[in-house]
Amino acid sequence: MWNPLAKTLVIGLAAALATTPLTACGNTGQSESEATEQTATEGATNTTEAEGTEAASVDGAWYNDVPRQSWNQFEKVETSDPWFSVYKLPGNVYAIDEDSQWEEIISYLIIGKDKAVLLDTGMGISSIKKTVDELTDLPVTVVLSHTHHDHMGGMHEFDDLLVFDSKESIEAATTGVDEFGDISYEVATEDGVFNPDRPLPEGFSPDGFHVIGKEPTGTLHDGDTIDLGERTLEVMATPGHTADGITLFDAENKLVFTGDAYYPADLYAYNEEADLSVYAKSMHDMADHAKELGVEWIYPGHNETVKGVEILAEVAADMDAILSGEATEFELGEDGYRYYSFDHDVSIITQDLDFAKLDEAA
Repeated sequence: MWNPLAKTLVIGLAAALATTPLTACGNTGQSESEATEQTATEGATNTTEAEGTEAASVDGAWYNDVPRQSWNQFEKVETSDPWFSVYKLPGNVYAIDEDSQWEEIISYLIIGKDKAVLLDTGMGISSIKKTVDELTDLPVTVVLSHTHHDHMGGMHEFDDLLVFDSKESIEAATTGVDEFGDISYEVATEDGVFNPDRPLPEGFSPDGFHVIGKEPTGTLHDGDTIDLGERTLEVMATPGHTADGITLFDAENKLVFTGDAYYPADLYAYNEEADLSVYAKSMHDMADHAKELGVEWIYPGHNETVKGVEILAEVAADMDAILSGEATEFELGEDGYRYYSFDHDVSIITQDLDFAKLDEAA
């Protein structure tokens, strides 16, 4: 487990990780709103939300902080499935928090006049459609913020599915298989991945656990809009965490849905196309547009919501400092990654590369 007070980014190449067990994205400890003096280092006892990092055993203490304190500011909505915790958020949005599993994935049901969008669908351990059906009678279109298994798990339960327009995204959704391949570690009960206070869904078995594929019914592009009826969502392509990452903006309600491009814990980019300069540009674009629209809330893909958008520009600036060579102090971890720490509790973890020299050589 890495420093739970930090937001962390790993830039890595799949080839360098071919022999390393991988995890997806999720709980990496306490967030800023729950910060304590507790610290930890990579390679300790927690499998972080780690695209592209070494999978250790999950720190069982994660569920002691569930529900996170910040959820207390919102109305909790009672539903029949205890696997999910549901909250009514500002802007007529329901957060469906899968806090029974260590990833703590948050899916968002965004309500319009004529239809609703479900942004991401969790792990697929319990039926998210059952919960969605209790929250709205509107037709629901699923939008994937990116095609990682912890966000695709329940997509097969819905008729309409939109993904970013790329061959890789369409293939991952259709097959249900992302670059991690075997995802049995997500349901390894001996590793403390489940909240012991929550019963496993009836009929669920970890044996052979996988995501059921669903062929997309449509694709999304940078600049597209999604009309829900008296409510419009704007699509921004934000590659970095993945090549197919998108962010949704709701200008009228002053919201940004960041998926895994940003959430208040360790952030990682891991795949073959991961590029720190691309990620930095995405963060700048996101921060600038959020400021332009006067966005007040960040609704991210894991852990909890964030009030205010200043952190987006801070993370972008820190990435710039690494790229330019201005950030010269780092620790080289036993995993071979560089650990950069910045004043405002942002920690960025990269490959052991001198990005400034690479830029000069290019």
